[in-house]
Amino acid sequence: CLGGQQYDNLIRLYYLLRPYIMSEHNALLRYGSLGVLVAQDTALVLLLRSSRDTHSDGPMYLASTAVLMMELIKLTCCCLMILQGPGGGSISRLIHVISFEVLDPLEMAKLSVP
Repeated sequence: CLGGQQYDNLIRLYYLLRPYIMSEHNALLRYGSLGVLVAQDTALVLLLRSSRDTHSDGPMYLASTAVLMMELIKLTCCCLMILQGPGGGSISRLIHVISFEVLDPLEMAKLSVP
């Protein structure tokens, strides 16, 4: 059961996101962002394998460093996509969407399960 404050936040978020829920722009942004993230993950695997196979002289880099850099790029891409979509081009709306969707304790519990 939702408390009063949670319900009010949910209603505010619904009205904030209502123009984007079923719009054609939203579908393009949704599938475009999925395509970008899939391409990025695929490129990571292929580039890591290629660079480790062809790199024979000098010290080898850590794979975890490359993965961290790709995750930071992914975070940046996701924030830009949220800014373009539900964020409406406003940094304050971006922060509101991220805090509502990610920093909510129930959502954090869902995201923490692999």
